[in-house]
Amino acid sequence: MTFGERAQRAYYWTAVSFLWLTFGFSHRFRALGREHVPREGSVIIASNHRHYLDPIFMGLAIPRPVAYMAKAELFAIPVLGLLSRGLYAFPVHRGAGDRAALRAAGRILQDGGALGMFPEGTRQLGPALGEPQAGTAMLSLMTGAPIVPAALLGTELARKDNPARRRFPRVEVRFGEAIQPDTGAEDRRQEMARLTAAMMDGIRRLGGFPA
Repeated sequence: MTFGERAQRAYYWTAVSFLWLTFGFSHRFRALGREHVPREGSVIIASNHRHYLDPIFMGLAIPRPVAYMAKAELFAIPVLGLLSRGLYAFPVHRGAGDRAALRAAGRILQDGGALGMFPEGTRQLGPALGEPQAGTAMLSLMTGAPIVPAALLGTELARKDNPARRRFPRVEVRFGEAIQPDTGAEDRRQEMARLTAAMMDGIRRLGGFPA
């Protein structure tokens, strides 16, 4: 490990400690099923998305350094942008087919890293999950990385546009069993559809979201 990598790792765990003090205790945060997240090797953690703070709570829940895509606008917010980069986040431009972000994600997985993703692509407010995008399954199939479904609960209650808003809602993350891609599948389009359906069903079951 190079000096730069050691410095980044130290910054990461320092940021996690700070975020626990800032958000973890105030939101009575807890993570369930962390044993489903492999401690080594490439893996994609795929979660529902409700609040711009979701990447931070996912970073607190995952028991290893994890990189994740975050909307580019987040990096314009001074404190959140700095903390997000400390948690290995990298920007993605929504709705623009951001190939640079996909290439960065692919490199992380090929190097044996962990990648957090929000398959819905944008935040949802209603009880149901949004339509998944193809990027998560595509990266899994390209790199052989398993997908661990996760449900993030409670952050929707912190949104200003939610009539049931609470100042400090309880936040919980639940992880499910990993979904393995069939990298030798002849019909890759069909395999991507299977991975996407299994991933979203896993998220739905973990979070109790309606079908």
